Amino acid sequence: MADIVRAGALWGYIQLAQNLGHDAAALLAQVGLTPEDLDNPDAYLPRPAVVGLLELTATQLDCPDFGIRLAGVQDVNILGALSFAIRNATDVRASISAAARHIHFQARQGTLAVEPIAGSREERIVFRTPPLKQGDRQMIEHAVCLFCRVFSHLTDGRARPSRILFEHEALLHPAGYAEYFAGVVPQFGAEANYVYLDRDVLALPMANANRRLQVLVESYLESCAPKPSISVANRTYEALAQVMRFGPANIEDVADMLRMHPRTLQRRLSDNGSSFERLRDDIRKDMAMRHLSNPLVPLSEVAAVLGYANQSALARSCTRWFGRSPKAMRAELRRVHEPA
Repeated sequence: MADIVRAGALWGYIQLAQNLGHDAAALLAQVGLTPEDLDNPDAYLPRPAVVGLLELTATQLDCPDFGIRLAGVQDVNILGALSFAIRNATDVRASISAAARHIHFQARQGTLAVEPIAGSREERIVFRTPPLKQGDRQMIEHAVCLFCRVFSHLTDGRARPSRILFEHEALLHPAGYAEYFAGVVPQFGAEANYVYLDRDVLALPMANANRRLQVLVESYLESCAPKPSISVANRTYEALAQVMRFGPANIEDVADMLRMHPRTLQRRLSDNGSSFERLRDDIRKDMAMRHLSNPLVPLSEVAAVLGYANQSALARSCTRWFGRSPKAMRAELRRVHEPA
């Protein structure tokens, strides 16, 4: 599937670059684009060119916050038809879910997901895109800033993040980010790009929700934005999860299921920004949560089901995943699920 993004993502770019004293056309030319390419917001542009443009502009203008400045002159309307699905959902959670379902309308290889956190009132929204050699720090900061602006605006300023985490290192003094993120100072060097929201925020109603219009718009989005093909990482994850239901799995077994040589599978996973070991670890984490929530399953059996030789290996993994021992995690899960 082509790695493309709607030109609407660059709405306001030319004016902002010119206001900062630079020739926007010259910057566009360096990544193979022209000002005319930005005229139609519904046209698609190569994502590497768009990402490269933001990185190049930030460097040449000595403006490390260019991505979030660009988001600062934009609003939900740059998302085109997707904006109607977002604005007409019943509440913030339903709105984010609509954005996640149809994110491929805006960026064909982007993903957006809501992840609950055991034992916490927070849930986190994770932003993922395929890695690029030149890096995509400006684009990520742009996306997160736009996300925060959109939901703040649609809830009259009530939808504010409790925390923001970026995978990359800070591009300016951390406190300098506060004015862009409703007073929140992001953390950097995280394992992924996250926006944390309290469950009360996710339950906030949208001011002008129209469920009938949302259904119509989502039907349109489904018809005109093709679903992404199943990536090798997703195929591997599904095959690996199937094998691990019955016992330990190795790359040879999974590669055989996918009709590939193990080295080919590992290479294609690497090209996809993943690895067999990382996918297996993700599945083990999910399995651990499921089995630890059942007090009738002995910890020795949990270790065996996850493919560990002993409980010590399970303990090390639980500490890495959850920041606590298997016994402590089981107690926490029991407390969370106990009736009030």
